[in-house]
Order: sequence, then C-alpha cells, then structure tokens
Amino acid sequence: MKILEQGRLRLCIIYDVFFGWVSDVAKSFSTKSICFTTCGAYGTIAYMSICLNLSHQKIDSDEFYVHGFPEHYCFHRTQLHRFLRRADGTDAWPSSSYEFRHEFEASFRERMWKPSENIDDGVA
Repeated sequence: MKILEQGRLRLCIIYDVFFGWVSDVAKSFSTKSICFTTCGAYGTIAYMSICLNLSHQKIDSDEFYVHGFPEHYCFHRTQLHRFLRRADGTDAWPSSSYEFRHEFEASFRERMWKPSENIDDGVA
C-alpha cells in the first residue's frame, strides 16, 4: 500500500460504536472511518436496540420483547444492568440512554467493517 496517494496521506480512523461522533470528525477531514464493537453481535444488537427503543419502559411486565428480535425472544428486566433498567431516554449519566442513543445513531450512519471487505471499497 502506498503511504502517499495523490499527495495526501491515506488515513482511516477506527472507532468504537460508543463514539459515534468520530464519524463526523473523520468526514470533516475527508478521512475514512470504520465503526467496530468488541462485544459479541447478539449482545451488542440487544443492548443497542434496548437503548434506542426503550422496550422495557413501554410495558408493565418484567418480561419484554426487544425491537428487531423474533417475538419468541423474551427478555427480563433482571437481565438488564440497573442503569439500563432506569433508562427512559431523558436520563443523565451514568445510565445516559439519551447520550448512547445519539452515539449509536451516528455509528449507524457509518458502515461497519466486515473482515471480507477491503477498507478501500467504498467505506467513507
């Protein structure tokens, strides 16, 4: 790989899904960025869906369904961390579902890297 291409240094910023703001910073410098998560796919998607949709706050039962999961996948409030149990979309740190929602939405605007694709293939 060439270090300089057309007189510009080729850069790519790799960032965690909880730092969605990095995508906007990378774009402001016309730099590529890739979002990743160090957690497993199932847990990450469940956590993100709960933060974004607050499914557990929309029902009086201790069991609830998570948006994007099949209906037979039932979650229980006791499976949630106490901060997430209290999350209502307006809460402040440390649970901060309000802040996480914005970080996740920014990360979703960016493509996530798949090991089978080349970084140069259309990743903005």
